[in-house]
Amino acid sequence: MFADVMVRVIGVSYFTSVPSTVSEPEDSNPSGGV
Repeated sequence: MFADVMVRVIGVSYFTSVPSTVSEPEDSNPSGGV
């Protein structure tokens, strides 16, 4: 049960961090991202 919560928290943090990190370089070369 605790592991499931950790997986969700890590998953949300990961998927929230990735687009943010990818958006920085993509800012110079916008591809119509959200």
